[in-house]
Amino acid sequence: IPSVKELLLKLSEQELLHKEKILSMNVEELEVNDSINDISIAEDLMLTPVNELNDLKEVLGTAIKAEVQAKEIYMKLKQAVIDEEAQKMFQLLSDEEKKHEELLKEELSKIE
Repeated sequence: IPSVKELLLKLSEQELLHKEKILSMNVEELEVNDSINDISIAEDLMLTPVNELNDLKEVLGTAIKAEVQAKEIYMKLKQAVIDEEAQKMFQLLSDEEKKHEELLKEELSKIE
């Protein structure tokens, strides 16, 4: 389905922009509170490899799960950093992940 492929490519490009935004921050110098210890990004992002998915519904379901997890991680990071600008950045990223989730759910509803 071309529209799904186009959406997934667009979202992957946006994820690269998220990465650039994070890398543009001086992460090592960010002041954080103790809640940073409760964040386990590696475990939170354990997803099924795409080549193990059987159909488009599974691909979209996994993509939705990834967006939800990313949204939650960004919210945890927002709560963990003390810097107001960093908090705004993580809120923005979380909001963008929510939009991605909604777009994917819309595509999933078209094929269900």
